[in-house]
Amino acid sequence: MNARDFDTSNAIDARPGSKLRRFSLRPLQAHDVEMGETSGDDNHAHVLLTADVASGDGTVDDGLWGYVLKRGDDGLWHIVDAGVV
Repeated sequence: MNARDFDTSNAIDARPGSKLRRFSLRPLQAHDVEMGETSGDDNHAHVLLTADVASGDGTVDDGLWGYVLKRGDDGLWHIVDAGVV
């Protein structure tokens, strides 16, 4: 998202109905990202991180954030859920 690479962002975001807007007026930017604990198995993973967040629509706060990933039929990891932990 920082690089406004919406094609890649949309390709890894597998949440139903989610579509990151190519011409967003306030794209989300994450700075000072630090990876936290990761757990899961070969097909599912839960990834924690902390970040300072700028811009966006105000729904994401600085601090702890998590992503749930699932390996797709294509063998790549896809985001299936996200949120504050």
